[in-house]
Amino acid sequence: MNFNQVWGGHQFTPTEVKSLLAGEEIQFEIKTKRGKAMQVHGKLAQQVYRGHQFWGFKPADDVFSKRSKSTSHSRRKYR
Repeated sequence: MNFNQVWGGHQFTPTEVKSLLAGEEIQFEIKTKRGKAMQVHGKLAQQVYRGHQFWGFKPADDVFSKRSKSTSHSRRKYR
């Protein structure tokens, strides 16, 4: 199976490629556009881009889920 061995600027190591081909989930760190370190985890999945099917790394659903700032702070009303 062929797939792009670079994702988000991360070059998959031979060990990561072997794990991905075995259907395992891997974890690694990338830099965001703003230069912050971000942990990513996921595995190979068949995907569709502009009508073209391909196999590639797919991050887990929780990797890019946005966290609401209101969930980290209590919403108390002070009188």
